[in-house]
This record gives sequence, structure tokens and C-alpha cells, in this order.
Amino acid sequence: MRMAFVSLYVWAGGFWPAAGQAVNPGGKLTAACVGFHAGVVRQLETGKLAEATAALSKALAEPESVLGETCVWLTLSNLASASAYSGSRAEAEIFAERALKNLDRWYSPQDPIRLRSLQLLFSVQFEQGKRGKAREALRLMRALRIEQAQDRAIVHGVEAVQLQAERNYPDAERGYQRAIAAWKEAGRGETMEAAAVLNGLCSLYLEQERYVEAGATLDLALAIANSAKDAVATDRIKILQTRAVLHSRQRRWQEAAEDLRDAISIADQSARLDASVLKAMLANYAWVLRKARRKSEARSVEARAAAIGVSGLSNAIVDVTELRVKE
Repeated sequence: MRMAFVSLYVWAGGFWPAAGQAVNPGGKLTAACVGFHAGVVRQLETGKLAEATAALSKALAEPESVLGETCVWLTLSNLASASAYSGSRAEAEIFAERALKNLDRWYSPQDPIRLRSLQLLFSVQFEQGKRGKAREALRLMRALRIEQAQDRAIVHGVEAVQLQAERNYPDAERGYQRAIAAWKEAGRGETMEAAAVLNGLCSLYLEQERYVEAGATLDLALAIANSAKDAVATDRIKILQTRAVLHSRQRRWQEAAEDLRDAISIADQSARLDASVLKAMLANYAWVLRKARRKSEARSVEARAAAIGVSGLSNAIVDVTELRVKE
């Protein structure tokens, strides 16, 4: 399974409360908690990750906060989402696990309030190669009381990612299509949640070398990403990365280089993007520039990448090998 594409579900509607969810499930949250997180979600959905993260961290660190102890799981959940959006998957995993553990105090194991934290946990564990843990997260998702269309969409989408990893392509394709249909049923067919599923379907087509279908599907995902109010920097970066993969498979090196250039430009404007993500993108860009016979530019990009010191590239959005084609 190519890791480039499963990152979709990190950014598929991970903030709480999301549209259609109860603002105060079970009446357990204080009014201050609900109001605070409504403001945080607005910051996150408009790309103000640094400001939102600072506010969430402060709320978590202040036990005397008026938000109340029932607000801890929600603060942890949104910290996990903010970390995932910035590319810090290991950090996101820790926060998501803590959120789920705290939820045990207030909600039953079958309560659908757990769904989005489990969705995010699956994503970041899958991306880090922790496949056994990711399968357990999916098992817990399936055990929830799934009633709303948007909840079905999430489960179908995550199942499709797992099926794709198992190379069960027919069932994976059906899973993606069911997820898209459910998002439309929920009235959220033009959100990044739906775009994430489309990008996943595109990755499936790329694995099967169905490039015409991949291109058409990716065009739909990009159209949503360019207009959706809930799109943030990492959303557009990942779709541009996927299009760079498509163009490279078609040996359209100039177009692939433009995609990666645009992705890096967005990354440069993001205040809290993980360094390993940027380093990986620069490595990809340099490789494509060389294929496009723009060696001088490639050397400059390589020098910039070398100056970024990170311990590893486990958080890379797309590994350079995803761009390579048979010579």
C-alpha cells in the first residue's frame, strides 16, 4: 500500500463539533466549554492553527479553567486534529488516545461521540505504519451506534482505506463510493470531508493505473478544496501532491513540478507545518525538476531540503518513490 494517499483521513472533518453533531451531547458540557470550542473550530477551519493550538494548550494546562472537567476530552480531541493538520502525526496520536481515554469517564463504548477521535486515531496510526493498532481503531468504530449519514460516511471511508491497503480493490472502490453518497445524503458533498474521499478514490485509481478516472476524480476534489470553507493549508497541499503523482505517472514533468511548487508555496505560508513534511516535499520537487531537466533549480531546492534537520520522514505527505515511474 502506498502511504501517500491514506493521509486523507487525517484532514477529513476532524474538528469537533462538526456540522450535524449535537452541540452538547448528553448535556455533559458546560456552556463555557461549548462556546470556547466553537471559537477554536472557527480558528482551525480558517487556517489559524497556531492561534487555535495555543488556546487549546492553555485550556488543557489550566485546571482552574471555567471550561470544566467534562471539557478535557474535547480539548484533547481538537488538539489531536490541530496536530494532524500540521503534519505532527505522532503528537496527534497521543492526544487522540488521551481524548478517547477521557471519554470513557462520560460516555459508553458504543456512543458515536467517539467516532471522529477514532477516525483520526486510525489515520495517524495507519500513516505511521502501525497497522495492527489502526485495525483496532476501525474495529472500535464499527462497534459504535451508527445512525446519521455523516457517521456512515466516515466509517465507509475508513473501511475503504483499509480495504485498499489489503489490495481488495473492488470492495475498496465500493467503500469510497458509499462514503461519497453518504456525505451527499448528509448535505456535505461540497466539503473537505467529501474531497478527502474523492482523493482516496483517486489514489485507488492510481494504484490500478486508471489514469483517466483518476484525473476526473481529482478535478472534483480540487474544485471542492478551492471553494470549501473548511479547507486548510494541509488539505490543498495533499491534493496537489496527489496531482503531482498523477502527472509524474504520465511523465508530465512540467505539470508535476508546478503542482509541487504550488504545494510548497502554501506550506511556506503555514505557521505550524511539520518540518519533515516540508523536507519531503522539497525532495519530491527536486526529483521532479531533474526529470524536467531543470537541474539548476533542482540543486537549489536540494540545498534548501538539506538545511532542514529532522530525524526522519515518517510524517511525509508523499514519499519521493510515489512520483517515480518505470523507465
